[in-house]
This record gives sequence, structure tokens and C-alpha cells, in this order.
Amino acid sequence: DAGVALLTVGTEARWEQVESLARGVVEAARAGGEAASGEVLGDLFALAQTIATLTGGLVSIEDTANRVLAYSRAGDEVDELRRLSILGREGPERYLAMLREWGVYQRLRAGEGIVRIDERPELGIRRRIAAGIHAGKQPLGTIWVQEGAQPLTERAETALLGASRTLAPQLIRARTLPSPELRLREDLLASLLEGRLDAESVADDIGADPSRPAQVLAFSLERSDNRQLRRAELVHLIAVHTAAYRRSALVSVIGGRVYALLPDLPEHSDAAVLALAREIAATARRHL
Repeated sequence: DAGVALLTVGTEARWEQVESLARGVVEAARAGGEAASGEVLGDLFALAQTIATLTGGLVSIEDTANRVLAYSRAGDEVDELRRLSILGREGPERYLAMLREWGVYQRLRAGEGIVRIDERPELGIRRRIAAGIHAGKQPLGTIWVQEGAQPLTERAETALLGASRTLAPQLIRARTLPSPELRLREDLLASLLEGRLDAESVADDIGADPSRPAQVLAFSLERSDNRQLRRAELVHLIAVHTAAYRRSALVSVIGGRVYALLPDLPEHSDAAVLALAREIAATARRHL
């Protein structure tokens, strides 16, 4: 009645994530947009943490103007570039100028691929890997993974590649650009498995060859008090792994299980797909 909104925050939530969620909702309301933009920012923070888990590094996600959209939790191993970027919500100009001079941004805009940035102790910059996020040829942003006290994981670059593919629809939604095709992807697998769409229609939507083999993986979690939160984290983990394996992979939650479709597979790919499923399960057991 007093016109005051009350927000309840869970104990596991990070304040910077809550702040971004609230800011996204307010800005969307001012622009007459949907409150779903706040959900997108929340997804970005969750994805940043998933990428950090898989790479063993400290993750930040930025838009094309070098503004920090989301980042993972960090300890004392944060370097000067990351600290200033997060505090200022964008990369400091003197560091950005050096990255441009080294050709880092040119390589990130050029297309899909991992860019490696060597450590520069004299500048307070630790070793990094980065990847551009694209929708077709359009740059949407970048993902940065800073090496911390421990080396990056053996599969860090593969995980980063999968993450860059997974993040494209998220950044399009965050920018409030019209993207019905990308929004539709979220429901395609559920429609296929529930018989509402045929395989040819789904293949056409995602640019896959319906005559080539495809496989579906299914994952479920054991019962726990925070099962819903863990399932959301599992979805991110599966999306990153499967996107690295197949660009047009689809992931969907149906009836408490998480399903992943791997299209355009080569013949006799059972062993490779089984290895991928076991890797996802092992990673989930370690980190969820």
C-alpha cells in the first residue's frame, strides 16, 4: 500500500549479483522492457561461475564497449587489471590501450578462437585466455579468464570455447535486441522430445543435417535441499561442455531432468559421446 517493494535475498546470493539484477529490472522498467532482463544478468553471473569452475581461473564477461557485465567469485589472486575493471565496471583505459596495441581486440573480433595473453608482471597483469562472443559475424562481447594462484585446467580452452557459444543468446537478450530465433532454441529440444516438433524441423532451425547421426544425453541430480539451484548450475555446466563439442547442441530441462541433444555427429561416435557424458558427470560430482 505504501508503494515500497520488499526484496528478500537468500544467504547464498552475492551482493554484486543482487545489485546487477535489481539494476537490470529497473532499467528495463524505465525503458518499457520486460523484467526478464534482470534474469539474464543473473544467468550471466551463474555462467561466469560455471566457467570459472571448469577453467580454474577468474572469469569476467564484458560487452563490446568493455563494460563488465558479470564476473566470478575471486580471492586474493586478483590482478590489477581485473580489480580495476570490476571496481570501475569497465576496463581502465590505459590497460585497454595496451590490449589494442598488442592486437588482442582485433583477434577477438575476428571470429571464434582462443586468444592467449602472456603474463606481464611489470604491469600487474597475470596470464589470461580470452574468447570473443559472436552472433554470426556480429561481435557481442568477450570472456576473460585470468589465471590465479593455480594454473588453468587442462581443458580450460575447450571450456572457454563452449562458453563463448553458450553466451551469445544471453548477451543478445541482455542487449534487448530482437532475437526470436535464438529464444526459440530454448524450447526446441523439449518440443522434439515431447513430440510437438519433428526432427527435420528442429534440424532446419539449428542448421543441422537431419540425415546425420544425433544422440541425446540425459542427466539427473540426487535429492538435496538445494536441488533447484544445483540443477540450474548443472544446466550451465552441460551447456558449456556440449557447445564446445557441437556448436548446434541444444539443452533443455524436462520433468526434473536435463537433456542435451548432440546433432551432426560422425558415424561410430558412440565412444566419444559416452566419454563426453562421463566427463560431464564427473565434473558435476566434483563441483555441484
